[in-house]
Amino acid sequence: MAQSAVQKLTRKKRISDALNLRLAGVQVQDIAAQLGVHRDTIHRDLTKAVDDLGIPGNAMQLRQINALRFENLFHSLEPALQSDDLAIRIGAVGQGVRVVAAQNRLLGLDSPTKTEHTITSTTTVSIEIRALVEQVQANNARARAIIAGKVEPQVAS
Repeated sequence: MAQSAVQKLTRKKRISDALNLRLAGVQVQDIAAQLGVHRDTIHRDLTKAVDDLGIPGNAMQLRQINALRFENLFHSLEPALQSDDLAIRIGAVGQGVRVVAAQNRLLGLDSPTKTEHTITSTTTVSIEIRALVEQVQANNARARAIIAGKVEPQVAS
């Protein structure tokens, strides 16, 4: 069934609004809620918008480039994570969390979760750092599998 001119204009406006919100850092599911459509619709619209930009290659290649960039950013934090200075390690963990969050948004793995941590000792910090590193390594492995096309990105409902 062919789309009417009104439907085409409505879709173009939705895509434009979605792209502007995403560039402002709004999560895909929040964009969907704000525009009154399903998350998958916004994901498809954003992917098509990136493809339509005329960038050589496709959205998947752009994701691959950015995923590698995020992985390199995270690995650059490793010396700080090994520091004897607790404040430096805590700062590196914060930076690592932000890098992982950005990478997850890029790959569509950004379902909202709220976690609260309290630091009670250096041993607890070391355990939390190890857990964070393991989580990032698992996310990086999943990201590489998504980029390689071995698994589909998760779509949160």
